[in-house]
Amino acid sequence: MKTKILGILAGVVTALILTACGGGEGGVEVGAFPAITATEGDAAITLKAPTSKSPAAFVFTSSDPRVATVDGTTLTVLVAGTSTITASQPSVGSYNSTSTNTTLTVKARVCAAPTVNQNGVCVTPTVCIAPATNQIGVCVAPAFTGTFVTQNGVRWMPVVRVDTWANASSFCTNTTIDGVKGWKLPTQFDLTELYASAAMDGHGWILGPTWSSTGDDVAHTHIPVNLSTGVVGTATADGTGAYFTCVR
Repeated sequence: MKTKILGILAGVVTALILTACGGGEGGVEVGAFPAITATEGDAAITLKAPTSKSPAAFVFTSSDPRVATVDGTTLTVLVAGTSTITASQPSVGSYNSTSTNTTLTVKARVCAAPTVNQNGVCVTPTVCIAPATNQIGVCVAPAFTGTFVTQNGVRWMPVVRVDTWANASSFCTNTTIDGVKGWKLPTQFDLTELYASAAMDGHGWILGPTWSSTGDDVAHTHIPVNLSTGVVGTATADGTGAYFTCVR
């Protein structure tokens, strides 16, 4: 009988020890894990672990990695929305595993005009010259009715449109054309050489007075070359309309 009583007492003592250490079926009680509020574009947040009697390190996870991601204790907010941030501890020794969670709310960043929200950052929108369109901040030229030609190692965009010299120059410089950037207006010599080669004939180009980069930037005048006749025009005000092509 004495041995049986001692066994029972030993079991009670063991249960008390496990409970004191955070073990047993009840798991480990953890402290508060406050809600988190942030705004798109904010700097990364260092997560603070809730209190716990268990010595196990906390592991943090985000339920929606589109809204926010977690790497170690670093929380990176991405876009507006909500995500559940979970702090969990694995079991260690006599301590059971445990977890708690909180809600992360990411607010949309409000931008003052004329800036716009672009991936959580207020930026001045990219202005594209027609016929290019803005595709996620990149000016992209559409497919052309004419075809591209190559003459003496120079790639030519088909002439299809009339515009001012400033718009033509901006289009060439800032637009992704035929899948690549790095275009510019041709020089007067480039245009006269192209006319003499007749390389553009039969490719659906519209032939007429075409802007060159040759001219006076201070006086805002540049020289067009007529791709239909080969005639080099006189200095023309940049605000005047003429056909244009881009080269690279």
